[in-house]
Amino acid sequence: MFKFISPNLVSKVFYKSISICSLFLLGLNFLVLPLTAQTAPNPISLAINIVEKNGVRLNTTRVNNSSYTFSDSLDGNDLIRYQWQGVDLNLKYKQTPARDGGYIKVFKDTVTPENLLTDQGTDNYPLRLSELSDRLVAGQNVLLFVYVNSFTGTEYAPVSLTFNFAKVSDDPAINIQRPNAGAIFMQGLIQPIELSLSNFRLSPNPSNRPEVGKILVYANSINANNLIGRLTTGNVTSDDLFSVTADSDDFVWDKIEDNQNGKLIFVLTDSTERVLPYTAEVPIITNFRNSLSLGLPKLTIIEPLKNATNLSITNDTEIILQLENFELLESVNMLSRDQSPTNTKGYMQIIVISGDKGEPIQPRWSRTNFTLNDINYRSTTEGQKTIKVQLVNEEFEILQPEVSDSITFFYKPSQDLAQENEIQVESNVWRLVFIGLTVLLVVGGISVLITKG
Repeated sequence: MFKFISPNLVSKVFYKSISICSLFLLGLNFLVLPLTAQTAPNPISLAINIVEKNGVRLNTTRVNNSSYTFSDSLDGNDLIRYQWQGVDLNLKYKQTPARDGGYIKVFKDTVTPENLLTDQGTDNYPLRLSELSDRLVAGQNVLLFVYVNSFTGTEYAPVSLTFNFAKVSDDPAINIQRPNAGAIFMQGLIQPIELSLSNFRLSPNPSNRPEVGKILVYANSINANNLIGRLTTGNVTSDDLFSVTADSDDFVWDKIEDNQNGKLIFVLTDSTERVLPYTAEVPIITNFRNSLSLGLPKLTIIEPLKNATNLSITNDTEIILQLENFELLESVNMLSRDQSPTNTKGYMQIIVISGDKGEPIQPRWSRTNFTLNDINYRSTTEGQKTIKVQLVNEEFEILQPEVSDSITFFYKPSQDLAQENEIQVESNVWRLVFIGLTVLLVVGGISVLITKG
């Protein structure tokens, strides 16, 4: 029943098994190496936390460090924004690798060569879904963002964004890029208007083509009284959209009531202004009559009183301000790359105007009171002057709308400055006398020499 197996046969089988196992493990090692690179922790903290839908930036939902979702749908007019740190992302590193340079590969569904959609860097940031629309499906899509270290060639673990994609139809559509929702329209504040039209063009000239026409612009509701203007020109962009730009000063707001819950409405028409069934609107606030309390910054000179008769100020007179809805920063606040200045904090500037000349005495003042001595303004000349105070944001840009106040007064130098002036005048007189005597002596000497000669 039992057969004898020779020791030599056992040895051969054993060593053959070992060889097969070694080859298997070696092959498995080659399979695992590239997978390890794509499962390594992401070194640039890549995060897909913002999308831009209809010109409005919206937050995504973070599932974990490598997965994000967006509950609403996006279309070809929308953008995907991502954040990173520590490296320079640029497509140039595909040809010229650098230690701290790389780029992003964007895949659909799986990280495979056939599913590569595009490469990304700051030179084509943010990601425009219009560039991918032919590869996306109507409904749920998963995009995978893979950081590539150009120096080592390592492709790190993907970061995903899951969202629903709405295929853009062939019908005309208006995409409002600016103003943002809730923008304030009021006197002294110029709001930019930026639209992107798909499958439609604007022209002021008559046309029988169905995709050519105009835009009627309304405030709050579509009726004749609320028609504030027309848009008839623009430019074709590189992605075959039609870009339209204007600003709030291009429209007539005289008949528009102040409204905390207003709307800016854009309506497509044909070239004869026959209304087409394509509109877009954005919520805005209208306050041209200044009847709404909007919590905007306000700066007022409360002392000295502006209506005081024979108002005069010396270098020691204290000027007191009232500041509302604004934070004065004591030191320069440098903004990071992804931050934008706001209208709620920044600096106050003080300007002294004498005649037609305005001298920026203090570009950054952090108190609501001062004297001319405090701001190192020294003048020995009496006369009418104006002090202007104004607010600027963290990048030293004048707020929109401008927030400022001024006071005009008769300036009287302080006693010490007046004495300095008298001393200076007396010194100048003696200097002139000395120069005059010197000239007389020289001229007299020359005359004597000429006479003798």
